[in-house]
Amino acid sequence: HTRLIRMTAFLFGATMYKSTNLFRHGDRSPVEAYPTDPYQEKDWPQGFGQLSQVCFYYISCRKYTFICGILVRSTDYDRTLMSAEANLAGLYPPSGQQIFTPSLKWQPIPVHTVPQSEERLLSFPLNDCPRYELLMNETEKTAEFLNVTTAYKVEALSSPLNSHTVEPYPLQLPGCSLNCPLDDFVRITKLSISDDRDKECQVPSEGRDKEVIISLALSGCLLLLLIALLLGVICWQKQPVSSRGYHHVINQEVGEES
Repeated sequence: HTRLIRMTAFLFGATMYKSTNLFRHGDRSPVEAYPTDPYQEKDWPQGFGQLSQVCFYYISCRKYTFICGILVRSTDYDRTLMSAEANLAGLYPPSGQQIFTPSLKWQPIPVHTVPQSEERLLSFPLNDCPRYELLMNETEKTAEFLNVTTAYKVEALSSPLNSHTVEPYPLQLPGCSLNCPLDDFVRITKLSISDDRDKECQVPSEGRDKEVIISLALSGCLLLLLIALLLGVICWQKQPVSSRGYHHVINQEVGEES
């Protein structure tokens, strides 16, 4: 699962520029352990799914001097919120009147978020998209997927751990430069962006469609039968008395006199 942080920076000068950066959280502990793993949650200082102390310190020590305004949005997870706050500590070290405690080289910078159940921007995959889950399950069973994941597992086991002392690895969008212009970014990613997400997330079900059609047909037949019976009763009520045979009529005057 991908949990992201969006940082929109405003750079002022002769011309105002706007830059939007997406990045994941820093290095974290595992989110779970297999049953026989000797290292369970109690063995991790911060617990499962939390930032490591080394990573947290490294992020907070980054220094940036070119940003004049910023808007930060994070997913509602401890590791992403803490990563955003650590980055902001490096972006905005306090100076002058911003220092409210001499021994604390930090100032509060707002980080915006929404509950995970309402997240539609930075968290992927979303939990309420049945079609995605269906397609992902089908993909994971293909030979191509199994071959690629097996190769990556072997590479991961044979390669050293990531270093926290180097700059982050730059991720470049295929078909665009590293600093991808917004117009090019929109054009390249257009096929990957849903026009009607709720509609595309629905799972087509042939069996369910047949059941709905049969139910509608039966309901229609029953409705027609009910209408026919109702019309029959109405027509019978309108028939002449002579056509209905003998019919006793009570003489109200005779009844009262007797």
